[in-house]
Formats: sequence, C-alpha cells, structure tokens
Amino acid sequence: MNYDTALIKPTAPPTFVSSASTDYETYQSDNPAIITVRDLRLTRGDFSLVVEKLIVGAGERVAMVGRNGSGKSLLLETLLGLRHPQTGQITLLGNSPDAFKSKPGLKHDIGALLQDVQFESNILIVEIVRMHRSLYRRVNPVILCLLGIDELLDRPYKALSRGQKQRVQLYLALAHEPSLVLLDEPTLGLDEAYAKALRDYWQAAAGAGRTLLMISHVPADLEKMDRLVCMAGGRVVDSGSLDTLINRHLGRYCGRILLPLSADLQKELETIAGIVHVIYGDHGDITLYGHGAFESDFRLFLMRQQITAFSLEPTGPGDLLAFLAGV
Repeated sequence: MNYDTALIKPTAPPTFVSSASTDYETYQSDNPAIITVRDLRLTRGDFSLVVEKLIVGAGERVAMVGRNGSGKSLLLETLLGLRHPQTGQITLLGNSPDAFKSKPGLKHDIGALLQDVQFESNILIVEIVRMHRSLYRRVNPVILCLLGIDELLDRPYKALSRGQKQRVQLYLALAHEPSLVLLDEPTLGLDEAYAKALRDYWQAAAGAGRTLLMISHVPADLEKMDRLVCMAGGRVVDSGSLDTLINRHLGRYCGRILLPLSADLQKELETIAGIVHVIYGDHGDITLYGHGAFESDFRLFLMRQQITAFSLEPTGPGDLLAFLAGV
C-alpha cells in the first residue's frame, strides 16, 4: 500500500530516545562483548555518524534498521576498518579493526558481506571457491550445499543473476565459519528457499556461539533476531527486541479501514482508546495502530458505523519497518 508521508497523522509524534542517552535497551548478558563501539564520530561531508555506545555480545543476532541514508552501511564499513573515524573506540573480538589487516590469523574469525562487491567478470565460480579455500584454514562444505554453490561452479561470475551472485558472496562470508559475521542486506535478491535456509543457519550458528550483526529491511529476517538497533540521522536512536519495539512505537494491533470516511467520522475514529499512530492513505484508506482497549473500541466503532471493509490483525515486523525505515 502506498502512503503519502504528508498524510501521516500520528496522534502523538513518534519519538526516539536522544542519542545523548543510552536509556534504550542495550546488550545485557553474561556473555562477552564481541563488538564494542564507544564515542564514535565520523564526518563525511555534511553527514556525521555519531555512536555513543553499541555493544553486541557473543551469540547475539542483531539487525540494524533505519531509513536510507541513516548511516547503517557507513557504520558497518567503519567496523570493518574501511572507514576511519575522527574519534572513538571500536573493538571486534577484542581487537581494533586495523588489527585484522596487520594480523593475518585474525581473518579466520570474521566474515563480511557488503553491497556492490565486484569480481573479474570472466572468473569461474569454482576459481572463487578455490581461492577462498586457499585463504582460510577451515571451510564447511555444508555452506556450499546450503547456498546451492555446487550448481554454479562451472559458470563465469558475469553470467550469474543478482540472486546467484548474492549466494556466492554469502558463501565467501560464511564458509570458513567465522565467530563474527557482518552482513549488509544478506537476503536481498535471494530466492525464498535460500533465504529461509540462511535464516535457519543463523539460528543454529547463534546456538554455537557465533555472532551476527546485519542490516536488513526484510520482515522475515527481523523475526529471527534477538535485538534490533534503530538508526536515524547517523545515530543509534533506539534498541530492543522486535516485540519491545512494536509495543513501544505502534502497539499490538493494526486496524485498517479500506474505504474513505467523512471528516466527522475521521475525528471520531481518532478518539478511539489506545491509538498510537494513524496513517491516511492516498486512496482514502486509513491504517491505525494501538494497544490496550484499541482492539475492542475499534470493533465497536466498526459496528456502530456498519463498516464491513476493514481488517484487524496483530502488528507485524513489516509494520515496524514501514514506521522506522519507510519501506
């Protein structure tokens, strides 16, 4: 459904905790911290990435979400040592990002997928696989089958579809079974069968103590995460489990009225108890989010006005993504 953002009318403005505070839900566990970021500042042109504190623990699965340009990919690149902040401290597995360049043995413990990875166009996939095996002391053949790489071995990289290229790049990030994996939109372009297999793998890997930090705007990916980190304007503005963030920003229920209402009925609708957020669509449809008494009061409103073109369902990860990331 297409919404004109000019028509979004929240009953209370959506708010985030200030980046100057860490009152939002942060990492709390007896497991050791695998990623630690403190007092980070990186300025590129008119954009500043400012992260006061971010901790990801061993075995944790964390997804960063936010609108395009919020700083997610820039933060991921900075963690990998591809960008150099003006100030701040970053440690991955107890080491600075630069240590992974100067100490070759550390590369076995980290895997990464970034966007727009390029290879020489005529290189065969079997050559890429052999190159990977020559660089790492361990390679799990299960990953080859999981991502269907065995069926691509004789093909040149340039002949692959977008989804097939993504599978090859994921293989390079995962096959050596790193302790820490950083992924930028890993399921983008994947067939659903491979995307589901990848999500199942994340769950098993987390159980084995491996840590995942990724960027994703795919609702099914978020359902498998332990925690979401919300970014806006180069800052971490909120953090919590999927359920926590849904309750905090939208409420448990999503009601939709699929036909236009008069101005008087719109005003009456907005007085329903428990409303958190109201969106007026560009075709006269109305979407409401709420909690508590919202469900029963919404049903009563529909009955009084004899409205039959509606839906009422639990708020899901797609709704949260639309709110946080505009997708």
